[in-house]
Amino acid sequence: VAPGEQAGGVDAGREPGGPGAEPAGEPGAARQLGGGAERTGEGARPRLAAAIGPHIRACCFEVGDEVRAAFADHPDARRGRRLDLALIARRALLDAGVDEVADCGRCTHCEPELFFSHRRDGARTGRQAGVAWRS
Repeated sequence: VAPGEQAGGVDAGREPGGPGAEPAGEPGAARQLGGGAERTGEGARPRLAAAIGPHIRACCFEVGDEVRAAFADHPDARRGRRLDLALIARRALLDAGVDEVADCGRCTHCEPELFFSHRRDGARTGRQAGVAWRS
């Protein structure tokens, strides 16, 4: 997955076909993160783990009224004009049945030596990519 500054998630327990990864930066998309974790049918489901990778964090992610309104059902994720995508993604993953969510805690905007940031650097910037694997 190449999420840019969005909160990308990696689901290491998705079936069939192995692990999956998805960006979650568009309004409403974070609610969909982990949607493949739901299980139906008989038998025990495998334990699911997911990771939230580097993305623009609440310290730097200022949004407009339209995006704030899209996340009205997450009042504690809205901090003034800033939005906490990691909190929203974590909840979506747990609500979808993921058992364990790890978060690297890194902000792409705050760490120019490690990450690209369109908001920080403008259009002349690179892209992040994530990899998911099963071991």
